[in-house]
Amino acid sequence: MLPKQIVVADPIPASDSNIPAFVRSVINKVGGFKDQVNIQETGVGLNVPVAILHGNEDTVIPKQDWVTPFNQFIASPQKKMYLSFTDQHGYEPMYANHEQATIDTSFFPDFLAQAALDGVGRENNLNWRYVWDALDQVIRFGARADDLQFHMGEWSDGQPVKPIEVYL
Repeated sequence: MLPKQIVVADPIPASDSNIPAFVRSVINKVGGFKDQVNIQETGVGLNVPVAILHGNEDTVIPKQDWVTPFNQFIASPQKKMYLSFTDQHGYEPMYANHEQATIDTSFFPDFLAQAALDGVGRENNLNWRYVWDALDQVIRFGARADDLQFHMGEWSDGQPVKPIEVYL
């Protein structure tokens, strides 16, 4: 059974993306990365609509790290990379980082999650109106993954939440 569409949030182009060489060698010595994923290998077989949901302030995999993999290795012509933006206007602020799709990082103290994971997972508008809404649009309503529309709503004082943009 093959997918009809692909929607991913904050993916990495390869299992060892942006991991320093010395750390990568240690991980390999202890048996890590046995089943590696690399978009350079898997992307050539993608011929279905693809949506990559990413955060503008992701420091684990900065958005520019996706330019070459997106353009050269994902075969589907029906593809888009969407970008969310940090919005600190209201409470709780929303952070467009690598953990934006995560709703619970309580297994780490907040300071450690911030340092090791690029953020603290909290359920917020980025989940409801970006990540989960993308899935709803595709699964429930039959939208194509490369033709998604997002309406981020407003803060309690009426100011619009920063909108989602197409990056690639």
